[in-house]
This record gives sequence, C-alpha cells and structure tokens, in this order.
Amino acid sequence: TSGSAQSSHEGGTDAVVAILSANLNSIHATYLGGSGSDVLFVAEILPSNGGFLLEGFTTSNDFPNKAGNAQPGYGGGTIFGDTVLVKLATDLNSYQATYFGGNGEDFGLINRHANGELLIAGSTSSTNLPEGLTPCAQPSLCSCPPAFAGDCFPDRYSADLKTPQALTTFGSH
Repeated sequence: TSGSAQSSHEGGTDAVVAILSANLNSIHATYLGGSGSDVLFVAEILPSNGGFLLEGFTTSNDFPNKAGNAQPGYGGGTIFGDTVLVKLATDLNSYQATYFGGNGEDFGLINRHANGELLIAGSTSSTNLPEGLTPCAQPSLCSCPPAFAGDCFPDRYSADLKTPQALTTFGSH
C-alpha cells in the first residue's frame, strides 16, 4: 500500500502485515522483508498506541532494519537465520526493527514486560552471540551441531529495540 513501511516485494519471501476491517476488507497493508526469506508473527497489539509487536526470523542481510538499533547487521544462518524483532505503528509506516543472532540459526519468541522491556527466549546454534552483557550464566557457546540442536538463550532489550539489557546462553552443546 502506498505510504506503508515497504510498498514493494523485495525478493525471496517477504512478510506481509495487513489491517483488516470487520468485514475482512483490507484497509492497509505493508511488506516487510529483504532479499531472503522473511517470516513475521504478531506477538502483541501494543496497548499504549495500538501498534504491533512482531517477531519472526529472516535470512535477509538487507531486512529493512533501522540504524542505531541493538544489532544493525545480519548475523548469519541459512534456515532460520536471525531472529527479527519489529515494533510497527498502526499506520504501518513507522517502525523500529532489529536483528538478533550470530553465525548460526537463531529463533526466538518475544514478550513485553510491564515496564516496556522486551523479553526474548529461543534456541541458537550460533557460536558468536553478542557477549559482554551482564548477568551472564554461560557467556559463550562451544561448538554447536546444526540448527534445531543448539543451546537456549534468554535475552532482554529496551522498549525501543536499541539497547540490549542482558543475554545469556545455556545448554550442553
């Protein structure tokens, strides 16, 4: 739709977000994606402004990310790639987005804490997730097998997706 965050398909499989009327006529829609595969799910409708908190995964190294966010660049992977987190306004035009992931497969689910922070938990086979955040129970991973058999991670971000607050990994791989 004209005036949306992304008015055209960028390649691969792009996510589509649409607002529908009660009789299921499309009111407004936007693509979100890059040249790879991009999948998004609505995690929550934000009570403060009616916007959307979206989570998913991408293999696009050119996902429409915003400068200044927690992880501005694609980490890697070929199946899930990186987790992607998006806050999208009700006009489907204004948004914040960030990658989360390392050199392997990273898939996370998001929840919003009452204080606005975003809590993410998921699975990773990456050996280079962002480090240096505290507290951190198991700060680095050893060599992991392929996707779906990696370690688990909980992560926490500021409400604006710009500042990672804490990260750790745990598992036996």
